[in-house]
Amino acid sequence: MKLLKPSLLASSALLLALTGTAFGEAGISSKVGAAPDSVTANVNFKIKVPEIIILRVGDWGNTKNTLIWDYAFGSGIAETSNTDATSAQWGKITADAVDPQNANSDNESASDKAGDGILKVAAFSNTGDVRLTSAIVTDFTAVTAGFNKPSLSEISATDGGSIAHTALNGFTGGTVDLTNTAGLVKLTDAWQYTYTPTNNPAAGEYNAEVKYTLANI
Repeated sequence: MKLLKPSLLASSALLLALTGTAFGEAGISSKVGAAPDSVTANVNFKIKVPEIIILRVGDWGNTKNTLIWDYAFGSGIAETSNTDATSAQWGKITADAVDPQNANSDNESASDKAGDGILKVAAFSNTGDVRLTSAIVTDFTAVTAGFNKPSLSEISATDGGSIAHTALNGFTGGTVDLTNTAGLVKLTDAWQYTYTPTNNPAAGEYNAEVKYTLANI
């Protein structure tokens, strides 16, 4: 009996590693003076698909987006101005979706820029229906005890009709169920966040964090 060369053994092992283990059959038929019988060889095929759930809120990757609202009191108000205030100078609030690793977002493609106050959203699952929830990680805190502060209940988001956000307003206790089609959930949307204060907060910088979770039902 000849032994396979080590290089040939390695090549065979590599082939099996790349193609997976294959199991088949071999049949044989032999007759003298007559046609041989038909022979068969059966082969089994198996495909394994892992369970996958994907959730995107904002940019892809390990990036926390920050929605920033700046009070812009007044049009035409300068630091040195001394004029009569009007109601138009009181309530302007703008929001920007900011990538903390690239505050100017200049490196984003045009298709990836959702716009002010808007985060792109994507949900994928091949495990059937899934449930989207939100929870408060860190709430806003007052800069001084007794001073007005923002509230997460004052932040809401409108969706484009694919992945609802309305039930999540307030960021606690709300759920949104996403229904599968032929076993898959594959949805994209964009959420436009709005901050509508019920009280003007005291001067300062306020930070909060919310976690969204997508899970099997």
